[in-house]
Amino acid sequence: MMERLARAFGRHASSDDEHVEILIDIGRLVRIASEEADLDDVALMERLVSAGVARRRAWRLVTFVPLAFGRYVLEEMNIQVQATYLQRNDRGRDTRRRLRDEPEFRAAADHLLDFSERPGFKELAGRSAEIDALSNALKAGDKPENGTMAEVVTWESSE
Repeated sequence: MMERLARAFGRHASSDDEHVEILIDIGRLVRIASEEADLDDVALMERLVSAGVARRRAWRLVTFVPLAFGRYVLEEMNIQVQATYLQRNDRGRDTRRRLRDEPEFRAAADHLLDFSERPGFKELAGRSAEIDALSNALKAGDKPENGTMAEVVTWESSE
């Protein structure tokens, strides 16, 4: 029956299953971030892999979930963000993509309130490149309220 409903609404059961799997993996990421906040991105990714998350998904979670969580803070400050990002490959070629087209970003953004009160949320939001830029601007004495963030750049994983 769920598959029939999914088809009626233009979604496939497999995409719904993937969405649920991503949310479970985000929960794992949040838990790990709350327990080991000092891990760098590579170590965080490795902890996710050891918890059963596929390596590519782990990389995507570490890349996109902090962006989604960090935007919660930016929106509170009326800071405008870009809908797109640049993905740079190992040859230096950039491809512009929409963040909402990335399932990990979309799931995290759509379920912010489900995660925002959990230990680990703030730690992950603080890992966002946009939050880092905001922090640097504040330290320099800038008043970024009502400002606009530049487009984020990510590096494509070769794995």
